[in-house]
Amino acid sequence: MNQPRLRLRGFGAIVGGVMALSLKMEQGGMEEYMRLAELIQEFRRHFETKMGTINCRELTGLDLTMEEGRKESMSSDVAQRVCFPAVGIAYQIVMDLLQQTVD
Repeated sequence: MNQPRLRLRGFGAIVGGVMALSLKMEQGGMEEYMRLAELIQEFRRHFETKMGTINCRELTGLDLTMEEGRKESMSSDVAQRVCFPAVGIAYQIVMDLLQQTVD
């Protein structure tokens, strides 16, 4: 049975960072939406500066939308080398951005 392929171009740490920023920002009108959009773009720029890209395949060298890529991921050190550090970087960027919005 063929399963549909997900086309994930972003990195999970990016998705989590965007969700965290979205949850912490005040919901409201267009002004709040525009501020959130600016924060998300700033988050992306900082992450790309530190990691080189937000593309999972480029970061890991694996196509995690394919079974072969997922298997290789599980049998390699890609999580320790790439994924865990990327999550830490995303977390720090989000925390810095949120701190700036409070100041």
